[in-house]
Amino acid sequence: MLYDFIEYEQRLADAELISVRDTDGLLVEVQQGALWLTEEGGEDIWLDQGARYQTHGRGKVVMEAQSGTLIRWRANGQPSQTSPSRLKALWNRLGLGVGEAT
Repeated sequence: MLYDFIEYEQRLADAELISVRDTDGLLVEVQQGALWLTEEGGEDIWLDQGARYQTHGRGKVVMEAQSGTLIRWRANGQPSQTSPSRLKALWNRLGLGVGEAT
């Protein structure tokens, strides 16, 4: 199970794109700047500084940074379908190189 102590911050350059899959139950928080986000099968969402969004599906999520964005990824604080191995795979796809999630 994942809990809210599993988190990571990432700084994104202006107009930098991130595309990830299998993000069910992860919370994306905009710490600085702004972020455009769309989840497969969902609507486009604009997140300003301080805003957050929790992913709902196992599909693709695409994000574009605006204004030197700093985001925080974390588990939703409750058990979810996101296993530690899926979270590690997500971090590796983002190039974050974190170790085993426990």
